[in-house]
Amino acid sequence: MADQFRKYGHFGSYYGAKVFTGGELALTGSDFGYGAFIRTGSNHEGNITIAGGAAIPINHFAENTFYEIAVSEISGSTVFGGQVTFFKR
Repeated sequence: MADQFRKYGHFGSYYGAKVFTGGELALTGSDFGYGAFIRTGSNHEGNITIAGGAAIPINHFAENTFYEIAVSEISGSTVFGGQVTFFKR
């Protein structure tokens, strides 16, 4: 299957995903290129820092909504099974 992706390219807008469940995650270096995310679960504490530098509390983003926003960093905690999934372009 990997040969098909090399030959024809990736389909769709996103080709990778990373799940955050707590701590700190910098989306730089080898993790650069995540251009969207979705938040699940209702109890999140911490901030999402967008590529422009603004830090926004995670709880300010609605649950189960797909946001096409480039994120440079996330920190905080998720409880009761909550998570933030980032999608790579």
